[in-house]
Amino acid sequence: MALTPVLLGFLLLLGYSTAWRAVAYRVRRGAGAGPWSAPLREGWRSLVSESVLLTLLGALWFGSLGSGGSALLFLLLGGLMELPWRLRHQGTVDWREVAPEVLRLVLAGPLLGQVMS
Repeated sequence: MALTPVLLGFLLLLGYSTAWRAVAYRVRRGAGAGPWSAPLREGWRSLVSESVLLTLLGALWFGSLGSGGSALLFLLLGGLMELPWRLRHQGTVDWREVAPEVLRLVLAGPLLGQVMS
């Protein structure tokens, strides 16, 4: 796979994740939440590293392993990323918090597929 689709996929996914996090912050905190950039200043490293790793997985999936089933792959990945972390750090799983994050990752699959296939 050429470098251009990988870089475009990374930039698309980084923009998508940044927008999702900013909107989710506003929805959770309400109208008086402060500036849109507040959650981004704290977690920009995780946004970049997650976007890099998801882009590399997408490049591997769409470039060589297969093109179908990306929703199932990213659903599994979302569950693997969200559930163990919350169980380790919080002890319980609040599905109202987990479901949107897993949905974010499931929707990332088709976005990457459009750029990389």
